[in-house]
Amino acid sequence: MSILENLTQPVVYAVAWTIIHSFWQFTIIWALWYGILHMNKNATATYRYNVSLTGLLTLILTAFITFVKEYQTYSSASKLAAINLPEQGWMATGELRHSMW
Repeated sequence: MSILENLTQPVVYAVAWTIIHSFWQFTIIWALWYGILHMNKNATATYRYNVSLTGLLTLILTAFITFVKEYQTYSSASKLAAINLPEQGWMATGELRHSMW
C-alpha cells in the first residue's frame, strides 16, 4: 500500500475529525472546569483535585467517543463506496461503454 492509499482509510478521517472536534469540546470542558474552580476559590485541595481529575477524564472520554462515532461514519461510507454495482453500460468516467444505437 502506498501512502496515498493509507490516507483514504477511515482511521485517518476519524483521527482528523476527532482532532477538529476536540477544539470546541475541550473549550467547553475547560470553561466548565474554570467556572467550577473559580466559584469555589476556598475549596480544599482534595475538591480541586477531584474536579480537575474529572475534567481530564471527561476530555479523554469525549475524544474517544468522538473517534468511535467518526470511525463508524467513515467505515460505513467506505463499505458503501466499495459495493460493486451491476453493469449499466457506463464507465467510471461517465462515457457510454456500449450503445444501443
